[in-house]
Amino acid sequence: MQSFPVREKQKYIALPKSRLYCKVYENLAFVLVHLPTERTKINSFALRIFLLTLRNTPFRKMALQKTTLTFLRTLRSNNNREWFNANKDLYLAAKADAEQLAMELVAGIGEFDSSIGLLEPKDCMFRIYRDARFSHDKSPYKTNLGVVVQRGGKKTPYGCYYVHVEPGTCFLSGGIYMPIPETLKAIRQSIDASWEEFEAIVKEKNFKKYFGGIVDENRLVKVPQGFDKTSPAAEFLKQKDFYVTRAVADEELYSPTFLKQTIQAFKSLKPLNDFFNAAIDDME
Repeated sequence: MQSFPVREKQKYIALPKSRLYCKVYENLAFVLVHLPTERTKINSFALRIFLLTLRNTPFRKMALQKTTLTFLRTLRSNNNREWFNANKDLYLAAKADAEQLAMELVAGIGEFDSSIGLLEPKDCMFRIYRDARFSHDKSPYKTNLGVVVQRGGKKTPYGCYYVHVEPGTCFLSGGIYMPIPETLKAIRQSIDASWEEFEAIVKEKNFKKYFGGIVDENRLVKVPQGFDKTSPAAEFLKQKDFYVTRAVADEELYSPTFLKQTIQAFKSLKPLNDFFNAAIDDME
């Protein structure tokens, strides 16, 4: 597939730092986000140059445009194919907005977690189309947008950083959600074997400031078989998921400080993801 011509690569390299302001960034983001829709593959060189361009570049004034949440709110009341097809341009605008957010998150998270590598928006986002085959709710579309940043992309088992955009229920999240049995067992074994290290991570000041602790809604009644029920890690060994959340008001998405604050929150999550990822790597 066609990749950037040499003259385009030179344009990105030659861009003077004095011009790296939000408007220039938005133009770059628009080009890189929309080229895949023209069946043009972004090669790793061009993507690397783009991500390097974002280093120390001011974020957009708003993480997302207000029209994106307006679209999702309207879709909630008009969740049918006729309305969606008649307003496809609104969806495409919201999708492009979320793709730009994805690239900003990849750039920001990559500053402190290089393990995520070079991710494209398609590696970080989910389809808006619902699989309603086995659901009583036959609504064809999701009424939310999500951006997940994790090593290897959204289909890998590793710890993640996640932004959920849904009018009235926006939130930040991360860690491990619904792991397969083998991954769950490996994480439990690691927690049990390295309890003091794990305890220090979940008690760290900034981690507790941003996320409070690991969500404990989905857990066993008893310590799982194969583990000592008197272990100091017993309560965490009962967990079926290992993720965190932080509620976000819709208005926060429009704040000029939202992206910076989100990156800071995710930075406090990195030690927990590192712990989980090491356990997963040891499985191989």
